[in-house]
Amino acid sequence: MASWAENQGFEGVSNWLYAQAEEERMHMLKLVRYVNDRDGNAVIPGIDTPPSDFGDVSEMFDKVLAHEKFISGSINEIVVVCMAENDFTT
Repeated sequence: MASWAENQGFEGVSNWLYAQAEEERMHMLKLVRYVNDRDGNAVIPGIDTPPSDFGDVSEMFDKVLAHEKFISGSINEIVVVCMAENDFTT
């Protein structure tokens, strides 16, 4: 999405999206290190190729929001499992 925005001339949008991508990368690394520190073996699965073409910037941000909602839901699912397992540290 950042690349698309950059190629469309939306410099501010692309800079913001690149920053968001870096933040998400750091979150992933924290999870990897946490799993490994707890004697797990973190594996980063492959991902499907994300969409790379959007009708306009509004459509792109609709997809950004939908993805953020998906990620938040995934995190909430992890919290439910941790609570069920009495894993309050995680």
